[in-house]
Amino acid sequence: MAANDFLKFKDGDVLVSITGSTSYLLHAAHLRRNSKIFEELLAEEHGADLDATARRNGVTLRYYLELTRGDLAGIGQFVRKPVDRHGIAAAGLDSLIDDFDGGRVHASRVKYWEMLFSMFYNKPVEFDDTTLATVLRDCMSLVDIAESIRAIESVRVIIDLNLLRQGNILYSSIASNPIAWAKLGYRIRSQTIFKESLIHGVGKWNSLSEAQKAELDSPDLDQPLRHIWANKYSQQDKAKEALELRILGHYPAHLTRHAGDRPGRATYASDIYMWMAICFFRQYFAQAISDSRNRLAKDGGFAFYRQLGEGGQAYLNHETFQNFHMYFPMSSKACNVLEANMGILKEEIKPFVKDLLVHRANIDPAQFHEGVHWLTCSVVEKDDFPWHVEEVPKIEDDGDEVMGGLNSIPIRGKKRKSRANNHSRGAERTLMDVDRD
Repeated sequence: MAANDFLKFKDGDVLVSITGSTSYLLHAAHLRRNSKIFEELLAEEHGADLDATARRNGVTLRYYLELTRGDLAGIGQFVRKPVDRHGIAAAGLDSLIDDFDGGRVHASRVKYWEMLFSMFYNKPVEFDDTTLATVLRDCMSLVDIAESIRAIESVRVIIDLNLLRQGNILYSSIASNPIAWAKLGYRIRSQTIFKESLIHGVGKWNSLSEAQKAELDSPDLDQPLRHIWANKYSQQDKAKEALELRILGHYPAHLTRHAGDRPGRATYASDIYMWMAICFFRQYFAQAISDSRNRLAKDGGFAFYRQLGEGGQAYLNHETFQNFHMYFPMSSKACNVLEANMGILKEEIKPFVKDLLVHRANIDPAQFHEGVHWLTCSVVEKDDFPWHVEEVPKIEDDGDEVMGGLNSIPIRGKKRKSRANNHSRGAERTLMDVDRD
């Protein structure tokens, strides 16, 4: 059965006209339950009061909605038309969106409305999963029309699942363009997509231009996102700053002495090679700070911290020591002892950067052609999702009146309704351009 045939119920009480030749006979209860706009348009008091003859003849039509031309990004808006007591709808085809636009039938518009209405009835719908771009096109079109009637809650899970089926292809696209995907993730309330984009966005924050960061405050969103990314980056940056200070102030435990042992020069002299290694290491670390290769680097210090995490010959290698000994020559044995002590120090430094090198994104770095050259260690909690509302513990009523309704006030933020008048067509083009590349 074609979707158009399925959406014409014999007992439907709402006639919905999408174009001059495309209409559906649906149930007001389903439409009200899934759309805030339909809930208002199809309120019980707006329905026709059918007379006894009409009811006896099996007439059920009480509402008539037309999708008329509007300024909602070309989607149009629904207008309620009168239905008389006999169940006959008033014609208004002059205001309907044309079936043809420059000789082309609006097949895509009809397709997405049919997909949306099918979702209202929990019927399966098919997305074009040829590529991520085709899936994205279907998803964005559904998001646009769902937002136009404030029905995003009814479709977001299905849209999210169809995107997530793309697996590493999706995650690679998010890694390449986290800002555009963050906006889409917010619109469909996808925790996975928003979390993935946030992790990459924080890792790439130092490399993003001011214009790119400003996109997170785009007017096509009903809530700015930049402060969420900025706060997450600030938390990570402070942690990295504290970590660098700890590394610079680290001494191997065996170097310490107890005053009660009355240590002399000979006691400290036995550790001279470790003290030299510490001096050499701190000079290297200070040079990295001076060159902004640490947390201030474009990659957020990714390459620098990875070297510290690898240890061994990843930095201050044998060749570096050979160059050092050109100016500060030593015996072969002394050279080996100094390098050995540096190796011990490097091993003690490794645990400091361990948490920074944890990969918490879903993307498989080995399958990402560009390579993941930024930190992906951010921990994303429920409070980081802009739509999250923390429940307030219920306060037992002791009989006294509580002013202001304390139990109804969320601790963090409040749920926002999607703005029906704005649609991020630009985000769709940006995402699809990345995938075509």
